[in-house]
Amino acid sequence: PVTSSPSSSPSGKPTTLNPTSQPSRNPSASPTSRPPTSQPTSSSAPALEATFDIEITAPKCGEISSSCTATSDLLIGTAANDEPNQGDDKSSNTIDGCQDGSNGSYGTDESIEWLSIVSVDPDSDSDEPWDQPLKVGGRAKIIAGLHAYMGNSGDDPSDDYADFYFSSEANPPDWKFLDTIQLSGDEVDSDGFGTFTSKSFIIEEGTPMQAIRVDFRYQGDRDDEACTGGQWADTDDLSFFVAPATAPPTSSPTSGSPTT
Repeated sequence: PVTSSPSSSPSGKPTTLNPTSQPSRNPSASPTSRPPTSQPTSSSAPALEATFDIEITAPKCGEISSSCTATSDLLIGTAANDEPNQGDDKSSNTIDGCQDGSNGSYGTDESIEWLSIVSVDPDSDSDEPWDQPLKVGGRAKIIAGLHAYMGNSGDDPSDDYADFYFSSEANPPDWKFLDTIQLSGDEVDSDGFGTFTSKSFIIEEGTPMQAIRVDFRYQGDRDDEACTGGQWADTDDLSFFVAPATAPPTSSPTSGSPTT
C-alpha cells in the first residue's frame, strides 16, 4: 500500500476565521455540475450514489451506472478532524492506505465535500454529461465539491491545489495523473465552497472495478505516489463499476420490434 509521503507543504500556515454559514455540500445543491438524474431508457444507465465499503475503506458503486457520486455524508471532513466512516482509526477514504494530513479544522482548512465520476458525451465539445454507461472506451470526467482554505485575508484560496487521478484497477490501484487545478477566488463562494471539474479522459481496459482520486493540498508539489500526506491534505477515492466496451442495455425496450 501507498503510505503518506513527507509533506512538501510549509510546516505551518496562518489561521483564518471559521465560516459563519455553510451551504449544502452535496452535488444536488449544484445543478450545473450535477450528474444526470433522468430515468434510464433502454440503452442508458442510472445515476448512482455510492455506499461506503468497509473492505476497501472507501465509497463504491458496484453496479453499472452513468455516474457514481460519493455524497458529503461519506466524505465530509478529513482524518485529522471529522471523517465520518473511519471511527477511532481516523483513516482516510482511500483504497491503498494513503493518509490525510495530520492537521486541520473542518470548515476552515482543506476538505473534499463530495466526489463524482460522470460519463460524458464523446461528441460534445464541452464534455456534457449523458446517461450512457461508464464503460471501457467511453469518456468520463471527475467532479469534486471542495472546501478551500481562504488564506489570512479570508478571501484567497490560491494556496490550494486539487490533483485528479484515475486508475483502471482498484486492487491495487495504479494511479495515473490527470489534471491539477489551482483554486481562485472567483471559483468559490464567500465560505470557501466550490465545484471543480477535471478534464475528460478515456476509460481504459482494466478490471471491472476502477477508481478515481482527488488529492487536495495546501501549497507544495504534486506527489509522485498520488498521496501528499503531510499536514493539510485531504485525499479521497471513489471506486466504480466499468461496463465492457459493448455494454448491453440496462433495461428491456418498452415497445416496437427488434431492429436488424
